[in-house]
Amino acid sequence: MTEHINIAIDNYLNRKGLLNFIISLMYRSHSKYRIKLHSEKQGEILLFINNEYRIRKDHFEQLKYIQQHLFSLGIDSTMISAKRVFRPFRFWDYQKQFEHIFKLVKQTNHFKKVVVFCDSVPLQTYIVDQFNKLGVETFSLQHGFYAEDSNKVFRNVYRSSNSKNFFVWDERTLKFMTKHNPTRNYVKVGPHFYKNHVDRNKSFSDRIAIYGCGKDQSSENTYLCKIYNLLHFTGYKPIFIAHPKFNVIDRLNFYFKSKIWISKNKFKNKSYKFSFVLNSSVFLELQSNNENYFLLNTNYSINEIPDLHRIIESNQIHDPINQTLKPFLNPKDSLELITKHLTNGL
Repeated sequence: MTEHINIAIDNYLNRKGLLNFIISLMYRSHSKYRIKLHSEKQGEILLFINNEYRIRKDHFEQLKYIQQHLFSLGIDSTMISAKRVFRPFRFWDYQKQFEHIFKLVKQTNHFKKVVVFCDSVPLQTYIVDQFNKLGVETFSLQHGFYAEDSNKVFRNVYRSSNSKNFFVWDERTLKFMTKHNPTRNYVKVGPHFYKNHVDRNKSFSDRIAIYGCGKDQSSENTYLCKIYNLLHFTGYKPIFIAHPKFNVIDRLNFYFKSKIWISKNKFKNKSYKFSFVLNSSVFLELQSNNENYFLLNTNYSINEIPDLHRIIESNQIHDPINQTLKPFLNPKDSLELITKHLTNGL
C-alpha cells in the first residue's frame, strides 16, 4: 500500500494504549466492512463515507445533503457508506479488507467523479488512491477547522490526504495542506451544510456552555478545563459538552483526569446563556441562531484566560477570531461551487 494509506492507518487505526491496541487487533483480524447503498438510482458521481463501527450522523448528513442537492438539479449520484461489523473468524489484514470493498464499490457503476467525506480515513484514503490510479477525478471534503501541524495527529491528517481536489474551508487549513500537498488543486469553499437549531430548548438558559475539542486535541481540552473551573469557582453554572467522537469510555477517562464530567454531544442542541468555543465550527450554528458566544482561539494561542465575567455579562456575541479561520464562502455558495466541480464535464 502507498505511503498515504500507511500514514492514515497508523494515525487512525493503530493508536497507543492498551484499549486501543485491543481495538486495533479486532480491526486487523476479527472484523470486516459492510457497505450500504443509499441511492435509488445510480449515477456517474460516487459519494463515499465510512467510519469504523459507527458512522457519525452529522458527517453522513453532510454528504447526503450534496446528494439531495444534485438530485434537485436532476443529477443522479451513487452514495455508499461502509462500517465495520465484528467477525471473530474472519482473518483479513487491512489490505484485503480494503481491496474487497473497493471491488464492490467499483462494480456498482462506471464513475467519472468520486468524492469522499474525508480522504485521511484509511478506507477512504484507499478508495481515493485506487480511483486516482484509474484516472478518475477525486475530491475530498473538509469537515471542521483542522488544527496546526504541530499537532501530530493533524500533521498526519495533512500528510495522508490524497485526493486530486480538496474542498478547503479556511486559510489556516489551506496553509498546512499546501505545505504537505503542494501540487494538487484546492477549491476554496466553506461548510456547505450545518443545522440551524431554531427550536433549541431554552431550559438551560441559566448555564454557560463550553464546547469540547476532539480527543486528539488534549492541550485544547486542558485549556477549556481551566475555563470551566474558573467559571465554576466564580459562581456560574458551566456545562462541558463533549465532542461527537467522545463515547462513554472517553468521557469517564476525561473525568478521572480532570474531575470534570462532560455531557453528551446531544446537549449541543440546547440553548444557553452564553457559549465558549475553541477551534470548532459549532460557532457557525450559534452565529446562525444569533446566540451569544465567544471564540477562544486568539486567547488560547497566547495561553491567556480572558475576562470571563465581563464577556458573559456584556450579553452579546464576541467574535475575535483570527481571519485565517473564517470560512471562504457561506453555505449556499459553498454548495453551489462544490456542485459545479462535481458536475463539470459530465
